[in-house]
Amino acid sequence: MIWQRLKQLFQAESELQNSAETIVVIGVHKEELAFGDEVARHLDRTLFSPFRIASGLSARRPRTDQLEQYLTNHEQLYTQIADHMPAHCKLLIDLHCRLKAEADADIFCASPDLLNRISESFHTRFPKSDARLRTIRMVSDADLCEWDDTHEDKHASGHLLSKPELPEVVWRATRPAYVGLEIYLDHEGRGEQENWDLTLQILSAVRSAILD
Repeated sequence: MIWQRLKQLFQAESELQNSAETIVVIGVHKEELAFGDEVARHLDRTLFSPFRIASGLSARRPRTDQLEQYLTNHEQLYTQIADHMPAHCKLLIDLHCRLKAEADADIFCASPDLLNRISESFHTRFPKSDARLRTIRMVSDADLCEWDDTHEDKHASGHLLSKPELPEVVWRATRPAYVGLEIYLDHEGRGEQENWDLTLQILSAVRSAILD
């Protein structure tokens, strides 16, 4: 199955050569593709180009005996996505969704400075929004060990922390910069207009914060 996904990436590579500087990846998890397709329908294609994974991985946690293979497939898929980004791509936004939690959306990035700029950009552009956004700094085990050794306050930046299950070379890259976006839905599936509207607002804020 992973080779089918890689073949799709090779087939899509030529389409990316004329893409916008910001590429939005949809369908890494197959259960989220319907939502990603709805968002893609509303994108301004002069600013954003969707990159559709038609046969993604399952978002459901595998059994213990399947975990190693799942993580390997996950790493291979993300590595191939990154390898096939065109040279002119400056921003890679990885779009996901899941059932409603304590927030309406989570924004993931390795750089606390970028997270600050994204938050400021969103609230400046959409001051009347009551969306609950969480900014989450992506960190590695090495980061946590270094903070422990230096007694640095790991929460000093004011962001939540997360250790991602994707290659560090992808999420820590500066070109294209990586931003993960998780939108919370009331029900599984394609989402509702309010979910798509919020997603488009956040995409706009992210692009403005990083590229403008």
